[in-house]
Amino acid sequence: MNGGGLKISLEMASWTAVDDARELGASAIPTIEPFSKDEDFRKRQVAMAAAGATGSDAAAPILIAGLKDENVNVRLESAKAFQDNPIPSAADDVAAVLESSPEEVLRELLALSAGAMESKKMIEVLKKIESADEAQVSVNAQMALAKLGDSKAREAILSQLNDSTPRTRYDALEKLIYINDPRLARFAVKLLDDTAIARRIGTIKNPQYRRVCDQAVDTLVFLMRLPVRFRTSPEVIYSDEQISEVIDRAR
Repeated sequence: MNGGGLKISLEMASWTAVDDARELGASAIPTIEPFSKDEDFRKRQVAMAAAGATGSDAAAPILIAGLKDENVNVRLESAKAFQDNPIPSAADDVAAVLESSPEEVLRELLALSAGAMESKKMIEVLKKIESADEAQVSVNAQMALAKLGDSKAREAILSQLNDSTPRTRYDALEKLIYINDPRLARFAVKLLDDTAIARRIGTIKNPQYRRVCDQAVDTLVFLMRLPVRFRTSPEVIYSDEQISEVIDRAR
């Protein structure tokens, strides 16, 4: 396709612009750029999502400006775009916003995207946030540091796999998926036998309860790219037979 369809979608503030931009890649940036400065915040918001969808480093100036936009929807869309399309060259600019912004949700999103945007400044900011004990943003900063290879952050997360609280062990297994290092799979294997209830799923009227071992299955299938014969999902409670299949393949 050419940029004509993308321009029409952006003019209409239509989310179809995201798919159009994804198809066009870097060549979409000149079309997107004017809309990232449009007086209509909805067009700017869609422009941020479209810029991220291109998967191009050339989107960096648009997204960096978006993080400082006057409209919160535009700022958050830019942060989400950096999660989907981390741009290493933007690391220092993202770190500056991560450090100075008063918006917790924005900082939480940026901290997760930071795991793929390494720079000296970014690591300094992440360590500062991690030690500040600021609820979820500190947790995300620790995850990002672990993804970037920080040994102290990795050790802290691995220690959570041995925590006395089932939900903490469950969440630590999810963090291993974010870190995405197959070498850490061996730490999850032992939790395939952990049947402690950790998380409620389903509806209020029909609640079901996921166990630590269910998340261990998800983590190991992802990290080890295991070819299992069943569907995996964060909303599935696995049978003994399915767990046994993962045990046989992972151990």
